[in-house]
Amino acid sequence: MTDVPGAVFGPHSKRGRHRDHRVGNIFEGDHVNTIVAAGRADLCAIARPHLADPAWTLHEAAKQQFSEIDWPVQYVSGKTQLERNLARAALLRMQA
Repeated sequence: MTDVPGAVFGPHSKRGRHRDHRVGNIFEGDHVNTIVAAGRADLCAIARPHLADPAWTLHEAAKQQFSEIDWPVQYVSGKTQLERNLARAALLRMQA
């Protein structure tokens, strides 16, 4: 596996604590949060959603109103529009 400082890929960490990862059928940010928060995995690998939408992580962060993620400068205007559209959709759901 790729050696990434601070990240652990595979069944065992150097510290001796068992690490686990999940792949497959994870296509929403809520899935990732639930899996990690429940302690079922330390890492979730997302592949197919990124193939369909290379900005998947940015879009999921916006859906969860997480704004502490840097967007590429050329996409900032799109971020603002996406956040407005998500807020509008949430308001319409509440009114329905």
